[in-house]
Amino acid sequence: MQELSRIQNTYEIPIICEPKLGIGRSTKGIEYLDAFPVEIGEKYSLKLCIVHLHNVAYEDDQYIWIPVHPSHENNGVQYKIAHVMRFLAQCEGVQFIFEHTPHSNPSRPFVQQGYTWVRSLIMSK
Repeated sequence: MQELSRIQNTYEIPIICEPKLGIGRSTKGIEYLDAFPVEIGEKYSLKLCIVHLHNVAYEDDQYIWIPVHPSHENNGVQYKIAHVMRFLAQCEGVQFIFEHTPHSNPSRPFVQQGYTWVRSLIMSK
């Protein structure tokens, strides 16, 4: 954490740490973070992010990341996530960051519709 703090301060860029599932979908890293004293993150001015929000599709016997989109809410295939975004929008200090998901090739209008939908959800808090 000291090194991340140094990089953040040297280059004047915010760093957000995001734990992920480990080998074999192990949750150990997330569990360690949950048990980690909050004061340590505050001491080094690092933000901890445990939300990685995207949707998934099952293709060629594997799950791939796909951008969020309003059509997923009632298609019976993807996860419903509007309620999660509404909850997060009410939390203090939450930032929504869109991450390119190269696993699929969505059209530009599809991605734009997702942005617009998320914006409408979080702005209507």
